[in-house]
Amino acid sequence: MHLFLSILIGYILGSVSPAYFFGRVLKHIDIREVGTHNAGATNTFRNVGLWPAVITVIYDLGKGLLAIGIANKLGIDSPWYLLAGFAAFLGHRFPFYLQFRGGQGSATMIGILGLLLYQIFSTITIPWMLFIGIALCALATFYISKDDEPIGMIVIPLLWLILIKLIIDNDIMRVQLILVLAIFIYMWAVSVSNIIHHKLITLLPETRKQLLNWRTIARPLAILIPIIYIFAGKPVILWILGILSLILIIVDLVRLISSGVNIFIFNSIKGFLKEKEHKTFSSMTYFLVAGFLAILLFEQNFAILAITFLIFGDLATKFFGAQYSRHFILRERSLEGLIAYFSFALFFGLYIGGWLGIPTIYIVLGAGTAAFTDLFSIFGIDDNFTVALITGGVLTAVKFFG
Repeated sequence: MHLFLSILIGYILGSVSPAYFFGRVLKHIDIREVGTHNAGATNTFRNVGLWPAVITVIYDLGKGLLAIGIANKLGIDSPWYLLAGFAAFLGHRFPFYLQFRGGQGSATMIGILGLLLYQIFSTITIPWMLFIGIALCALATFYISKDDEPIGMIVIPLLWLILIKLIIDNDIMRVQLILVLAIFIYMWAVSVSNIIHHKLITLLPETRKQLLNWRTIARPLAILIPIIYIFAGKPVILWILGILSLILIIVDLVRLISSGVNIFIFNSIKGFLKEKEHKTFSSMTYFLVAGFLAILLFEQNFAILAITFLIFGDLATKFFGAQYSRHFILRERSLEGLIAYFSFALFFGLYIGGWLGIPTIYIVLGAGTAAFTDLFSIFGIDDNFTVALITGGVLTAVKFFG
């Protein structure tokens, strides 16, 4: 009975919308029909004023916590009292007296998130290096884009990865961690919805060309290579990569020998080859051969790091380099692309390295080597071939001579 009562109180507290009432009383407007159409603090500030916005943000941040506090006073223990907080979010999102059309609820979620993070941080060991890696990615994203909108869209999914790792590793706070993950997924969805709805980010034609093709979209699936290597062993992954590499090498040789086959593949299988690959081996061939050689030549940890850097650093530089390049270093390679490559390669290196127990110094050195190898790939050698091999070689040499 007390649990039901606390949930009902939470919903009622959440349904109180200062943004709506301030808009009606002070400006005679429905805040949901002006500006961003959101009954939140930002829209209140833009259309009603500063102090109404301040009061709105304070109440919206605190309504979930207030509901949780009341539930606790009613004798509801953790984690069940969190239901009252989420009822406040639902009240904010779907107020009964406004035809169930309220605000997005981000501030209310942030308030609950603060409580959850406090409980988590005071109970379990936090992988601070990963959070430092995320902070670096966020700073790099802001510096490169000169805008805060891409941060939520790009960086929040990295938090999902950390939370998934913590959920797997910790039994004590698993419920709280799952709730935090759900909150971040919701916040990401709101951020992406706002970006799309209000056209806050417009992809340049070059960016669309780089990203919106099946080869780029499928690139993260290459993380299966390290996963198979770890769980199935070296011989299995070498056989898989060897067979795939041989198939692509044969296809490339046939099309390079026969112009008819080459033209047929280019015209019939859209996105299979890039324009620059018309007279050379495909980047997919280079990637698979390099992965095979890296696993064959280097120890497991260094081979996995090198392949991880190539996968995610390349994706980062494809987006940021195409969308935001301003300061060019070497031909089409830019400072923005270099920073993006290093930052995101470092994060994923820290993430994978945390599972494998790889010292941080090797991860930082490897990410830097991979980023600069990509930078100098303009001299005719495909970075899909050089990054993994040079990075693995440098790490091996440092370990041997160190």
